[in-house]
Order: sequence, then C-alpha cells, then structure tokens
Amino acid sequence: ELSKHLMVWVMGAGASVAVKQRRHMAVDALLLALPPGAKRALLTFVWAICCVICGASAFPAVAYVAQARRYGMTSEALGFPMWYAYTALPFTAVLLCVRFALAAVEEAKGGAADAPGGAAK
Repeated sequence: ELSKHLMVWVMGAGASVAVKQRRHMAVDALLLALPPGAKRALLTFVWAICCVICGASAFPAVAYVAQARRYGMTSEALGFPMWYAYTALPFTAVLLCVRFALAAVEEAKGGAADAPGGAAK
C-alpha cells in the first residue's frame, strides 16, 4: 500500500522533471512544420494553457485533501491518514503549474532553442 502512494509522489516529481527538461510526451507534427517565430508563439501559448489547467486543478485537489482530513480517512493496511498521501495531488498540480509557467516565459524570450521541443532561433 505504501508503495502505491509513494508512486503517485514519484510520478508527480517525474512529470515535473520531464517538463523542465522538455522530455515529456508531445505531438509535434505541427510544430515541425512551423517557422521558428510561429513555433515559439504556439509553444508559449501551449505552455501557458498547461499552466492554467494545472493551476486550476490544484483547487479541487486541495479540497479533496481537506475532505479526506475532515472525514478522518485512513489507509486500510497501514492505518495512516490518507490525506498525507493525497497531498501529492495539489503539490504536483502546483509544481507543474510553476514548471509550465517557467517554460512559457522561457519560450517567449526565445531561450528554449536547445531544449527538445523548443523553438529554434
């Protein structure tokens, strides 16, 4: 049971690292066909949208953690409060929101040319 809950934390951290290094899964057929300026603009827009989605998903995740804490939910096998494990959800959402925001700013400045998926200068 503990390994299952730790896996959620590890996946969140891994997603954050993947965004930072631009190594996440992406459909880039359109990007490959665009000139550098349009590619930079589209990527900046996509990063910004991802930031908004992750930021917005943090709110219901916090509510879910609060509900689990309020109801005193505990894990079956270990008996620890489930809200400890559920904290991974808002933490990951906020972390990814920050990573996507940084990616959008970097892309808008044109500084992501060396990163996979980054616009060429």
